[in-house]
Amino acid sequence: MSAQEHQGPERRQHVRVRPTAEYEVRANLLAGPISERLEVVDLSVGGVKLLVTAGLDGYGSGAILHLRFETPRSEPVELDAELRYLSQAYGICGLQFRDPSEEAQRAIQMAVADLMERGSLA
Repeated sequence: MSAQEHQGPERRQHVRVRPTAEYEVRANLLAGPISERLEVVDLSVGGVKLLVTAGLDGYGSGAILHLRFETPRSEPVELDAELRYLSQAYGICGLQFRDPSEEAQRAIQMAVADLMERGSLA
């Protein structure tokens, strides 16, 4: 079964981009006093795909995660995201941003635009 078949019908509404070594997008899972860095696979203005780590164990579909994003041209921003799927078999998970602040929206939009200019489409 392919990753696309596993994820069901195509439902994406936004262009996805991949961070690069020259334009890194950092994500941290904030869980109380604990913060764990997560690797961003791709990013859109609506959500993010991450590599699965031990810090994501125990979270199921629908869980709300609190994240901090850092991009090269913006101050760090925090936002909540809903876990839409988690595939241990593929080692990835997808999250949809939930009511991001205007500051968080601007930071994500700027990162997506910058990566699009660099031709880093996912």
